[in-house]
Amino acid sequence: MDGSANNGPMYIRYVISRPRRLRILKAIYVSSKSLVELEKELNIPLSILLYDIETMRLQGLVTRIGSNVLLTDRGRNVVDALRGMNIDEEKPLGSLHKLINYLSLRPIGVYLHQVESRILLIYSLLILALSSIIMYMSGIKLLFLLPTTDVFIPQYVTIISIILFIIINVMILRTLMPLHDMIYWVTYSLASLIPLFTASTIYSLAYILGLMYNPLIAAIVYTVSYLSTVVSISLLSTLVSLETSLSTEIVFTIYVFVMFVPNVLLYLILSSSL
Repeated sequence: MDGSANNGPMYIRYVISRPRRLRILKAIYVSSKSLVELEKELNIPLSILLYDIETMRLQGLVTRIGSNVLLTDRGRNVVDALRGMNIDEEKPLGSLHKLINYLSLRPIGVYLHQVESRILLIYSLLILALSSIIMYMSGIKLLFLLPTTDVFIPQYVTIISIILFIIINVMILRTLMPLHDMIYWVTYSLASLIPLFTASTIYSLAYILGLMYNPLIAAIVYTVSYLSTVVSISLLSTLVSLETSLSTEIVFTIYVFVMFVPNVLLYLILSSSL
């Protein structure tokens, strides 16, 4: 690959970092195409295709009119600048990549990103409120965003944990998304908690129905409940990545070290002392 491309404008380096994006740009070089047409022609899962198109739209490389994707002048210049360079744009997505794509709920993150922020905020509040009621009835609490049934931990700890999560996340988003309004920061914080609260609701219902006495069901519920925190962080990473054009991997790493690891350590310390 020509080193000059890596020293070019940021959006050129951005396309090179994910060669499949160059395939997308080339596919609409002559004329616009619909998402369905691009999905069939390029054999890229729709969620990944939408993710790439949305991030390239923020870079000013493409634009969308309904379901049709159009190449901008900047996108056309990128394709012209990269012609003749040895870029392996035909490399297919591996099975592991596709698996991670679905396990991380990236498809859901992409679709949620297209929902108007106030509507997403309302839906998130309704889901979290309903889940909180079910959790309260079963005695399940969230201690630093990790589920617990410890009788010595008061129920209001869940509310405190959510408030702390939102405050810390808003501080992070003010750095990563300085041009956005507070409603975006709060909305993304609450929307990202949907997987965690959904898993906690399943935990609560299994607890109420007495299903936790079955070792196999209990093992599955525990696994899903504790992994849901990671999934929530992954969903949040997708939402933030779409807005900032930072790679999902970078944003996810930031959240793991700034939020997830401290949460786990505090959870273990407090749980062992109670």
